[in-house]
Parts: sequence; C-alpha cells; structure tokens
Amino acid sequence: MYLLQHEREADRDDGHAAGQQVSLYVQRGCSFCAAAQRLLQARAVAFRAYDITDDSRTREELSRRTGLTLPQIFIDDEPIGGFDGLQRLDRDGRLRALAPTTRKDGQ
Repeated sequence: MYLLQHEREADRDDGHAAGQQVSLYVQRGCSFCAAAQRLLQARAVAFRAYDITDDSRTREELSRRTGLTLPQIFIDDEPIGGFDGLQRLDRDGRLRALAPTTRKDGQ
C-alpha cells in the first residue's frame, strides 16, 4: 500500500520509533486538522504530519481505507479516526501515554 510505504519512508528519515508512530494526514485550511496538531503538541506527543492537499494518490488510498474525513490519525498503523477519536483518547488518558517520559532533570 502506498500509504504504508509513505509512512515507513518517513520513519527512516526522522528516526521515530516504530512502536509508537503517530501519523496525521491533514489538508491546508482544515480547522480540525490544525486542532489535532495543537492537541498532540500540547500533550508532547511526537507525530508526523502529512499535508495531502495536493496528493490525490494518498487521498484516494485514505478514502478506501478509512473514508475521507480529515484529519485522519493513525497510531502504529491503526486508524483511530479524526479529531473526535483523538479527543476520546485524550479524555481516556491514553494520549499522554504516547508522550515520551520526562527525564530526571525535568527535561
């Protein structure tokens, strides 16, 4: 699948651990996409955002795989849905579990 290939290539580029890879597919001008990114940043969750505004191939694959609503968020290649799904994870406390642990020196 192209989508999975796209994510694996990105993993090699930035060294994200495969065990907790968070991928976010967004489109320019999408307020829910921006809100999802802000929430992940506020919770210190590392993620990889893919702007698919001009990427018809990825949009088509997302549509087949999940139905096309944006953002689409994947954790370890499992679709969790859009911003509503992300908010549910946050309310349940599961989003914070994706953040790296704080070092002893508070950093």
